[in-house]
Amino acid sequence: MIPPTISYLTDIYFGFGASDILPDLLSDLKVRRPMLVTDRGLANLGIAKRVGLGNAPVYSGVRTNPSEQQVLDAVVFYRAETCDGMVAVGGGSSIDLAKCAGILVRHDEPLESYALRRGGATRITRPHACHLHVSGTRVRACDRRRRPLPRVWPLSACAAGPARE
Repeated sequence: MIPPTISYLTDIYFGFGASDILPDLLSDLKVRRPMLVTDRGLANLGIAKRVGLGNAPVYSGVRTNPSEQQVLDAVVFYRAETCDGMVAVGGGSSIDLAKCAGILVRHDEPLESYALRRGGATRITRPHACHLHVSGTRVRACDRRRRPLPRVWPLSACAAGPARE
């Protein structure tokens, strides 16, 4: 696998065809059944196949400024499909929804209790191991073992990988 373009706190891969390494990144992170989080438009264009995840379950219920109900729906879908990771493809709404779903996959509701202004970072006691997102030709991987803080993901982090107890 190619080395990251930038490696500082997180590994960042970008450039023409960078998303081609996504299956290898998932394999390295021991994610065998990722849930792809995207909007209906990208799902209809076959984005899962284009990023090498043709057989992955696709949650395409993302709409602009996702609601908590959309997050809860994604968590139900994740569990029903027995997924062990998430990959968000698209813009900020897909990324935001995946970040929130990644928290609720491992923690109890309500989502609001994990807001920073409510001391939420200290309540996230079982974080996921990694987060992946694909946006255009860029893939970013955040390995939680290499960056233990913050426990609430930075703006561009998004998908959850297998948890380490």
